[in-house]
Amino acid sequence: MGWAVWCWFLPCLTLGVKLFLYSGSNFIVKYGLNCFDRLAKYKATWWFVEPGTLDHIEKLNIVPSSFSNFDHLKAVCICGSPVKVQNIRYIQDKVKKDLFVGSLY
Repeated sequence: MGWAVWCWFLPCLTLGVKLFLYSGSNFIVKYGLNCFDRLAKYKATWWFVEPGTLDHIEKLNIVPSSFSNFDHLKAVCICGSPVKVQNIRYIQDKVKKDLFVGSLY
């Protein structure tokens, strides 16, 4: 995650938002879970991610498991550098079709 993402933590905490910070690699499957499965398991409502991370996830063909439920996921915020249209399409095709995907660059 780039520096731009860190700027969002303090306002979130002041509003009482519960943050789930993952300091591992988004590209490694650990305990049978990939990055999308962890979002589902912990019922994340927002996901802040960089375009470069999404590029690599797409290149490795990392997709949610069939048991992952994203009903709680409201938005994906792509931040830190300019967003590519393919990043948005990948999220909407592989994760959730009606998901709000925005750029915070």
